[in-house]
Amino acid sequence: MFVVLAIVFAILGGSLFDVYETSDHDVTVVFYAISLFLMNLGPNTITFMLPAELFETKNRGTCYGIAAASGKLGAILVQIAIKRIRAGGTDKKPLAGLLLFLVPVMLMGALIAAIWIPEVQYPYGRVREYSKFDNRSLESIAEDPRKDQKVGFRAKMRKWLHLQD
Repeated sequence: MFVVLAIVFAILGGSLFDVYETSDHDVTVVFYAISLFLMNLGPNTITFMLPAELFETKNRGTCYGIAAASGKLGAILVQIAIKRIRAGGTDKKPLAGLLLFLVPVMLMGALIAAIWIPEVQYPYGRVREYSKFDNRSLESIAEDPRKDQKVGFRAKMRKWLHLQD
């Protein structure tokens, strides 16, 4: 969904640059509505679906709180970043520049989601063996934290490169 949002923001920002001081905003309005729909369908919804899929019932409420707080903190940080770096420029087309600024942000979100969010859709398939956490004691984790690592960037790179320990 992040990649689709990046494409939509690129089209939206580009179309707004072209029609900024005209009355031909049909494409811009349609893609703006699509971007709002996709934002609520994708990143906003997944924030509350992942805790339900990944955590036990007794921990789920805490994870919902962490997810909600992270979303609010992200919104505050984006507002501060936009003010500091003057995203969108200082010319008369600041909204178009801001929408184009969001394209790499969405692609970074896609990369982070691909690397760190474990697969939950196929709980009994082959994908599950690479996305579950092992039951290891704290002592064995302290001795060798990377032993049998199945999630995270390092584990995925080792699998993609077909490396063995």
